[in-house]
Order: sequence, then C-alpha cells, then structure tokens
Amino acid sequence: INNQQSTISIFPNPNNGEFVLKMENGKWKMENGKVVVPDILWEEIYNSTFNIHNSTFEINLKDIAQGVYNLQLISEDGIISKRIVVEK
Repeated sequence: INNQQSTISIFPNPNNGEFVLKMENGKWKMENGKVVVPDILWEEIYNSTFNIHNSTFEINLKDIAQGVYNLQLISEDGIISKRIVVEK
C-alpha cells in the first residue's frame, strides 16, 4: 500500500487537534474502514469507522495533548499510517 500514501492528505498539519482527512483513491478499498489514533502507549485515543470512497471529513481531537501522533487508516487492503502534529 506504499503507493497509496500520496492519496491520503491531512491538513492543516501541524494543527490544534482539528484537521481534515482527505482520501482520493478509488483503488484502495475503504468499505468498512477504520480511522485510529493511538497514544504513545498505543492505546486508542480516537477510533471511528466509516464506509466511504473518495471523501473528505473532519476529525476533532482538541482534547488530546500536544505531540506527534500516528493516524492509521485500516481497511481490508491494509493499513496506511500518517503522522499528525498537534500544537496547542
């Protein structure tokens, strides 16, 4: 799924905990997908399921601490990780 990295955008990044996740690829199956953001101990601080294709949606993590997080998109095709930076 490495070639899929460019099809996932997060903006703004860095952000204050609110950001937009944009997915632009019809080849990567996102049916019954999941967005997960774990903390430093890999405990989920955000978890949302979705059933979308080529979409943009807003994520609100304003209550999390400042730091660097790895957002994961999980689907039947695999996992894509994107780094997000939260600055307060």
